[in-house]
Amino acid sequence: MSSENRERSREAADQALHAIGLLFQLSDVLEIRALHVGRTTESSGVTCSGYFNFESEKAIRAAIQKLDGRSEGIYVVLNPFNPVLLSRANNRLQAKPKHTTSDSDIVQRRWLYIDADPVRPAGISASEEEHQAAIRRAAEIREFLQSLGWPEPIFADSGNGAHLLYQLPELHLVRAGELVKACLKALASRFSDPLVTVDESTASAARLCKLYGTMARKGDSTPSRPHRRSGIIEEPERIEAVPFELLELLAGDIEDSSRSAGGRADTMPPSGPFRIEEWLRNTGLELVKGPEPYDGGRKWTLQTCPFNPEHVKPVIIELASGALCYKCLHKSCAQYDWKAFRKLVEPDHYDQPSGNRGNDGAPQFIRRSSDTRVITDLSQIPSVWNLEANLEWCVEGMIAQGSVTLISAESGTGKTWIAYYIASCVAHGAPAIGRRVNQKKVLYLDGENPLYVVKQRLFDLGITATSELTIWGGWNPDPPPGPDHPLVIDFARQYKGLIVYDSLIEFHPGSEQSSTETRAFMRQFRALANLGASVIVLHNAGKAESSKLYRGSSDIKAAVDTAYQLRGTDGQSERLGALHMSCFKGRLVPGQSFGLEFRPKQGFVSCEAPQVCGVQEIVSEILRAASGSNQKQIIAKAREKGCTKRQVEACLQNGPWSAMRGPNNSILYSLPDQPR
Repeated sequence: MSSENRERSREAADQALHAIGLLFQLSDVLEIRALHVGRTTESSGVTCSGYFNFESEKAIRAAIQKLDGRSEGIYVVLNPFNPVLLSRANNRLQAKPKHTTSDSDIVQRRWLYIDADPVRPAGISASEEEHQAAIRRAAEIREFLQSLGWPEPIFADSGNGAHLLYQLPELHLVRAGELVKACLKALASRFSDPLVTVDESTASAARLCKLYGTMARKGDSTPSRPHRRSGIIEEPERIEAVPFELLELLAGDIEDSSRSAGGRADTMPPSGPFRIEEWLRNTGLELVKGPEPYDGGRKWTLQTCPFNPEHVKPVIIELASGALCYKCLHKSCAQYDWKAFRKLVEPDHYDQPSGNRGNDGAPQFIRRSSDTRVITDLSQIPSVWNLEANLEWCVEGMIAQGSVTLISAESGTGKTWIAYYIASCVAHGAPAIGRRVNQKKVLYLDGENPLYVVKQRLFDLGITATSELTIWGGWNPDPPPGPDHPLVIDFARQYKGLIVYDSLIEFHPGSEQSSTETRAFMRQFRALANLGASVIVLHNAGKAESSKLYRGSSDIKAAVDTAYQLRGTDGQSERLGALHMSCFKGRLVPGQSFGLEFRPKQGFVSCEAPQVCGVQEIVSEILRAASGSNQKQIIAKAREKGCTKRQVEACLQNGPWSAMRGPNNSILYSLPDQPR
């Protein structure tokens, strides 16, 4: 073996031993099994298996180095089994074993094993497109489970697909098996499609799992379908078991459906001419997909849950028996069955006589609302001229009550200083840069800063302790939650106070570049504002020309009422000095600009807002320093000062410049009073 191959073999063994350290515990016995070892064009190879003590690192390393690259794949049995099996092949490999670990040997369920497998013919490796699709699907499943409160899993690349491994709590073996099977079925129902499936067969107690760090070698390696090395993509700092109630909640999506066929009260069997498809069309409920085949029946997936619009992709299931079920997997909606769902969407259904219904059994008028009040007749809509709506201020002229405000700035500019200062002013009822403040309770959710930094900020700003200001940071037992958390929603509903999120990227569960994910997330801030809270969201500006004001999707700006850009004015990045807040969106009132200056132990005081140069002033300054510059030179210098190419081109075309023809048909610009 060459030195390069020996080094590669050592690295593979190191990675595999690291994976074993995550998956197994002291005193465990593990089985290492390799399939199609020594495969050639004439022979399919043989199976090799061996049983190893967790502590036998030398023997395990030797086995991995012997098998890696010579087999179709190297696997382990994830769940603990009867340790007496060690006597089958004690810390050694055995070719063509007569016995391997079976379901009856398992003594404990330790892992929920989710395998996102790309759909392809058997016996071949995945293409790169299929491989990446599986990794993306696993990430979607992880994000979905995180939204339900699940802890971080081990996220792994199997070489062809992707795995999520969640540790289970201590459960009776039979009940654990039931929960694992139901959870996998629920996830397969939501996430399997013709491209990627959630493999339900991993519910088998003795199911093999790829030993991460080793090669996956299905079929022949070709340019379009190469062999790949498996590996761990992400691992949690601390592996935590999924709480039992969250497993039950996910498993209940399937268990409730199957029990409903027996006539449980949470289903609605078909009666008379009722047609679910016609009913769904009349409700105006927004469907993501459906109907889809589902266990002999059909399934529809909704865009949002009508009980809580922040919950996405609940489902309606029509069982083979015709019984109907409604299921939103969020814990707060677990009590809502089909009857509650229909009562919400069609409030008069269980009260009105059949004569008030159409010939097809569908309601004559239904309209869905984002809360529990459902408009069933246009006469219920009051005249807008008779409604009162007065603009009230949290901070006069700056932050409106019941609104969403964005403050963006480049990192290190001082937006956290400003946010803590405003939070203190509102909590204490003190003027903010000389502006009247409506005293309110304040909830500051700090996802960025460690405790010592926050304590120093409070000291430097002169902020004194008050029960009206609650700061929830990462140093607490639970990290600060997102805007859909029940405690945050209750705070908004009860106190209608100020809520500060520092910063957006620390709470956004998806990509800030994705319009779909960002739009859904920003709606959560709007929901808090609709409850009467004033929300401030801090966000970073980007370096690119297109993100000078704020980074990410345009849905960020679209979702807020007021947006400010914060920047320094004295060019001193190493200290906090004079700042300028300029409004680049003002939905409620015309935007204002503010000048602020930091004073130790006082916070910020108002100062004259610095004059911000327009494009014409910037171009004049450039030409004053370099008369006779061409368009390309002017654009390059203007962009350094924050102008866009399009702004400069329009300014040169319409401004009061003297122009003359230069070399290579270029145009040279100068000020009107400058010599040419």
